[in-house]
Amino acid sequence: MIDYKIHYMKANSKTALKKFKLNKKQIDIGKTIKINTIQSFKKISTRKMYSGEHEIELMINCESFGKKSFTLTI
Repeated sequence: MIDYKIHYMKANSKTALKKFKLNKKQIDIGKTIKINTIQSFKKISTRKMYSGEHEIELMINCESFGKKSFTLTI
């Protein structure tokens, strides 16, 4: 299972976690794959976006493979 989590900045400067599914694949040891996706940050009724530092985290088989932060300017 390949997923990613986005830690969205909230109005109170805390973060809210949202998990997204990317792919389900059987991969041989030592092999690499390339996966592309697009994440929308447009305004929707269930989630309001705030400016600030957000984080994205890669998860493979429920194990974290690191976080990267990015700044969103609204």
